[in-house]
Amino acid sequence: MRPNNVKICEKVSEKADALILLSPVNRRYVTSFQSSAGTVVVRDGKITFFTDFRYYESACIKKQQGIMDEDIDVRLQDGKFMENLKELLSGCEKILFEDGFLSYGTYNWYNNSIDFAELVPGGSGIMAEIRGIKTQEELSNIIKAQEITDKTFNFAVKYISDNISRADFTERELQLEMDYFMLRNGADGLAFDTIAISGKKSALPHGAPENIPVSKGFLTMDFGARYGGYCSDMTRTVCIGKPDDEMLKVYNTVLDAQKAAFEVIRAGVIGKEPDLAARAVIDGAGYAGTFGHSLGHSLGLEIHEGPNFASGVEATIPENVVISVEPGIYLEGKYGVRIEDIVRVRNGGFDNLTHSSKELVVI
Repeated sequence: MRPNNVKICEKVSEKADALILLSPVNRRYVTSFQSSAGTVVVRDGKITFFTDFRYYESACIKKQQGIMDEDIDVRLQDGKFMENLKELLSGCEKILFEDGFLSYGTYNWYNNSIDFAELVPGGSGIMAEIRGIKTQEELSNIIKAQEITDKTFNFAVKYISDNISRADFTERELQLEMDYFMLRNGADGLAFDTIAISGKKSALPHGAPENIPVSKGFLTMDFGARYGGYCSDMTRTVCIGKPDDEMLKVYNTVLDAQKAAFEVIRAGVIGKEPDLAARAVIDGAGYAGTFGHSLGHSLGLEIHEGPNFASGVEATIPENVVISVEPGIYLEGKYGVRIEDIVRVRNGGFDNLTHSSKELVVI
């Protein structure tokens, strides 16, 4: 059994008799198999994967190929599913569920059906803790995803330069071209909906591209490829036309804020410290209140995972977490700047997985 699945089994045994996983992302993490439906049960150091007719044969093949742990028991999830599930869980008194995922209706269905045991929260916490620390295989996938993302930035700068003189060159066009570039250069999907917003819209941290011309001023691009199921994430802000002194000050302040965060990032750092270091630079430059989001989020199979760099986080950040470092300044009605890299936290420092230049590109 793979080390992370051993850890999950051990954690479950410490807290309860069994764990039921229903979320697609946690099922994939445990089984290395992507499906839109299914149920994973962890009990007594063993893992059982129920999946329906659409996926059953494929799951068996993945197991034969060694992609899925050979110790995982793959079963058909059919009309007798609940009867089979209750038999598997017979004798359990306490069963963990994914408190961060289950709907009220689904919880009630399981709770009423498995009436011999108590369903207790805690499953989401176990999975988040283990998924937060990346294995070498996971790191390799994220690094590959980020390599595609870095290439996309170089492509985007050239595409903007070649097309900015066109009156019909739109934010939406840029977004679609970036998406297509990622997909045709090895990505198996997008990590999230690409952001490409310009002019006054750059003051919107998560503004959506529209079928409107790319405007003069700052152009913010926040995008990421997915490779092997794992996400990358990166933001770069370029300038369409010559920036004025205030724009340069804003840009350089954000860059200095990121550098200040880098000074304190290492395994064992308290999650709030890098955030506060970046925020102090922004506040000290006269832009207090313009950095409204946290400094960073972890990423992996999902684009937003834990742990985080945020002002309220008192927990320490362990080694081999992959996390974003993305300070920003957003001036309502004027413009905004965000610069984002992803880093692998290690003992004594970090490895920056993002290699695109942060020198302000002026087009």
